[in-house]
Amino acid sequence: MNKTFAIALAASTIAGSAALADSYILFTAETQQEGSTVQFDTIQADAAGAVEVYDYNGGTLGEMLGMMEVSEGANSDVMVDVGVAPTSNLIALLRVDGLVVDAQEIEFTDEDM
Repeated sequence: MNKTFAIALAASTIAGSAALADSYILFTAETQQEGSTVQFDTIQADAAGAVEVYDYNGGTLGEMLGMMEVSEGANSDVMVDVGVAPTSNLIALLRVDGLVVDAQEIEFTDEDM
């Protein structure tokens, strides 16, 4: 199966301009493997927090599929198990101090469908 991931910056309300300056999610399609794990190249957080991965279709936030805590600073090769191989769009939310400081939409397509 040929699987393609594309990314787009998700529109979201970002609280805390100081957190925005130092916190972000870096994701590229080249790092993805088939399976139930979504791998993020780098997650930079200005304080300890978590990256949460949700089902995301039609602009609607769905069920949380997986979560991984991140430490302050650069976190490399962060892997989040989402339970099953993704077949629909996902969104990753980076939370620091309880606030969403970055969001990354992950568009998933299966070319064999």
